[in-house]
Amino acid sequence: MIFSIVGVLITAIILLPELLLVLLPPRHKPDIPGKPKDVCTLCENTGRVLCIVTPALSGLRFVAANINFWFWLMAASIALYYCLWIRYVFGDMRFVLLYKPCLGLPAPMGVFACASFLFLGMWSGARTITVSALLYALGRLENDRNLYLQCQKAEKEQAQAENAASAQP
Repeated sequence: MIFSIVGVLITAIILLPELLLVLLPPRHKPDIPGKPKDVCTLCENTGRVLCIVTPALSGLRFVAANINFWFWLMAASIALYYCLWIRYVFGDMRFVLLYKPCLGLPAPMGVFACASFLFLGMWSGARTITVSALLYALGRLENDRNLYLQCQKAEKEQAQAENAASAQP
């Protein structure tokens, strides 16, 4: 395994928007009683670490990679991921926007982040990146889906409580 600045740069480009969570934390976070499944969280975190490390150590793969179909799918996934972060920032940084469906996809931020790494693996031909992305996706997409469902439930309960309060004289 050889160090790859290209792998580091692409990984940084994919993960850069997640720094917004530190700089611009979510607002209007509902009280969510459930916690993520331990197996899913383990898969997500392990996959995330591997998605950071494996591209950085896949130097020769990127030297041989051509601009092809997989590259353009990766670029499109990254662009759509950035668009979702823009939606989050201009949507008053509401927590639910981190998970709200878009383009018919549930938990699209997770979908496009995972897809970016998956297409990076396909483009570079590095199976280690592809497997890392699949592991990341396995955990992240299930955790994101569960969080969105819990957000929906919390919003419905809040709306019902507000309706009941406004109905009382």
